[in-house]
Amino acid sequence: MRWLVLSTFLFYSLNVTGFKIKDFILVESCLKNEPIDMVFWVPYLVSVIVFWIWPGMGQWFMLGFMSLGTLVLFMTTVKHMIWPSKKKIKGYNEFFSKTHHIIKPSDTKLIPDTFHLILLFLVPLNLTGIVVYILR
Repeated sequence: MRWLVLSTFLFYSLNVTGFKIKDFILVESCLKNEPIDMVFWVPYLVSVIVFWIWPGMGQWFMLGFMSLGTLVLFMTTVKHMIWPSKKKIKGYNEFFSKTHHIIKPSDTKLIPDTFHLILLFLVPLNLTGIVVYILR
């Protein structure tokens, strides 16, 4: 479980630092574009540290954070993928126009960029992993 928590934390931390190689931009630094993301990164950092040092108590911190993260991910991305609005699609495509997309953006459906697409798998995977960890 620790490797999953650590790998997700390192990946999500790219949101803080940004990750760019020449013309390939996986994610831009939230400090420049979306400083509100720091509100989520700092508690996640605390959750990871507590989980790493005191797994018995930290598992509950991680469960809380991953539950909140899954809810936020649903409300900010998945909801708009299922029930798209032209305004949201246009705004999303403009805001993430420079970042890498595995799937080409659409004018009729919200297609997340590569970074958010990976998060769509990592966050629920971590939530499932922490639930299994607690139940075992």
